[in-house]
Amino acid sequence: DNAATKPTVTSLGQNLVVLYDKYIIPKGKITDYRTEWSGITKDTYKQQSESPIPIVSFNQCQNEISQLFSSIEGKRVIVVGHALENDFDALEIEHPRLLTRDTAFYPPYMRR
Repeated sequence: DNAATKPTVTSLGQNLVVLYDKYIIPKGKITDYRTEWSGITKDTYKQQSESPIPIVSFNQCQNEISQLFSSIEGKRVIVVGHALENDFDALEIEHPRLLTRDTAFYPPYMRR
């Protein structure tokens, strides 16, 4: 359910350079902007021309992220993050498990 997800995607490259940072128009109706954590309000989408962060459709984001994850400068892309399965599910994309580093499954970060 996309309704309560944080509608932004940010990707960082080597040396923590931002590769992708955009607001996403979800496919479903937003029922909770989770403003406390996201900083996004209903007005965020109304002020598109004033926003320093571009606002794109779900399909455009999905295509751009899939293309970004396919290769950078001809090199395979390793995706690092926490609970990446949730992000991949929300974007309806797949990424090879061998090229994924999920901190949710990294033993030093796991609760015992």
